[in-house]
Amino acid sequence: MSIGSQPAKKMWSCIGLAALVLTTFIVMLPTQAVAGSDVSFKFSSFDYPGAIYTAASAINKGKVIVGDYQDTNGVFHGFALLPNKTFKSIDYPGATSTQCWGINDKNQVVGLYTDSGGAEHGFLLVPPAKFTSIDYPGSSFTVAYGINNNGMIVGTTIDPVSGSQLGYAESNGNFTLISYPNEPTTLASGVNTAGNVAGFYIDSNGIDHGFILSGGKYVTTDFPGSSGTEAEKMNDANQISGAYFGSSGALNGFAADPAHNKYITIDVPNSPSTVARGLNNADTIVGHYTDNTGTEHGFVAVP
Repeated sequence: MSIGSQPAKKMWSCIGLAALVLTTFIVMLPTQAVAGSDVSFKFSSFDYPGAIYTAASAINKGKVIVGDYQDTNGVFHGFALLPNKTFKSIDYPGATSTQCWGINDKNQVVGLYTDSGGAEHGFLLVPPAKFTSIDYPGSSFTVAYGINNNGMIVGTTIDPVSGSQLGYAESNGNFTLISYPNEPTTLASGVNTAGNVAGFYIDSNGIDHGFILSGGKYVTTDFPGSSGTEAEKMNDANQISGAYFGSSGALNGFAADPAHNKYITIDVPNSPSTVARGLNNADTIVGHYTDNTGTEHGFVAVP
């Protein structure tokens, strides 16, 4: 089981600013009081202009949101949604598809691109226009999911030695594999300024479990009562966002402070499916949800 749209198994190349601003596409959803907590969220829905699919993946201190959208030809492109409510489309040069997965407070972006031969690579985008491809040495598959303010990048790759899908951390060109002990598959999806890592592993029964890696110690962090949990991003207070399957089989977003055993569901009102991909230090949460027609939209949830 793999939750959401992450793959299982880089310069700004912009198509300019979207001609229309976010407020043309935004839908203000009802404020939701989260069950079991004193927190309520105001949800805003948005779509990249003309897209058939929009998903937000991360948000930084400056409220820049990154994610990906699918055009009418089914091609994926990355995007940045700026604080002035305009979009920029982001495509790795020469790529056939691009997805943006993480952003730090320096507006450095990481993600995934597919080259003309079908191979998938991670990338780093340093503004205004410097792309760097990221490939774990000897691997046929690399994705960059998160980046912190020190430039440390985390993601997932196929280990060329074992053939397993494992997480990795990269800093200054040096790679370290991240592998949850005694489990076959690990993905590292978020990293905070302190270098603490959030992610998930898949056990031998195919069940997803969230984890935090801090000081060399792995700790499982599953949403209580869930049948599968993925931790996505982590802020500097070690709070995480992610998604879980509830007892009914529905996909729900969540935010958590695992150190204090606090977990809250983050569901867009009236949506059958929500994934909370990212959060910043102000506890603003972004992600994507499915409407009743099956269409995916991005959302922002502000406490």
